Order: sequence, then structure tokens, then C-alpha cells
Amino acid sequence: MPLSETLSWIGGFLFTAALAFGPVALVSAVNAVHYVFIFLWALILSIWFPRILKEEISRTSVLLKAFSIVLIVVGVVVISIYS
Repeated sequence: MPLSETLSWIGGFLFTAALAFGPVALVSAVNAVHYVFIFLWALILSIWFPRILKEEISRTSVLLKAFSIVLIVVGVVVISIYS
């Protein structure tokens, strides 16, 4: 628990620093990519360690989830660019 909280604080600080020193559109777009990492971790855990996480990994399900993540990332990029 303390490690998780510490990493959360560090992540929040680094995100705020990135917003302060970098282009906001780029920082927001990069922040939206974390859905990709969550998806990949869920897939890896489902395939290699099904006792830890049992996720539906049929071809249709994986493609639908991947397409949804692409839509989220593209939406954030478009909103960031045109805001």
C-alpha cells in the first residue's frame, strides 16, 4: 500500500511538471495512452497467468477492445489539438 501511494504521488508530480513545461496537447495525448498499457497487461495476465486474471480473449473481444482504445486515444488527441 505505501509503495502504491508513493508511486501515485510521483506520477502526479511528474504529470503536473509535464503540463507546466511541455505542450499541453502532447501531454494529454500521451496520458491517454495508459489505456493501451492496461489492455496489454490484462492480455498478458489472461494468457500467461489465468489464475490471476481471467479475461475473455476471443478474437472478436480483443479486436473490439483494441478498437475502443484507439477511439479513446484519437478522441483525446483531437480534443487536445482543437482546444
